[in-house]
Amino acid sequence: MGSDLPLVELKMVVESRENAAFIHKNWQSRAGAVYGALCDNLLDG
Repeated sequence: MGSDLPLVELKMVVESRENAAFIHKNWQSRAGAVYGALCDNLLDG
């Protein structure tokens, strides 16, 4: 897998534009933790 390809594509529906802006603002610093949590949850058989 190339390093320039996204590991995950995520689409969310949130309650407000304010929530969307907050998520967008925090995504860069927290994407790794979100990816890790998804993998942990989905691979926990």
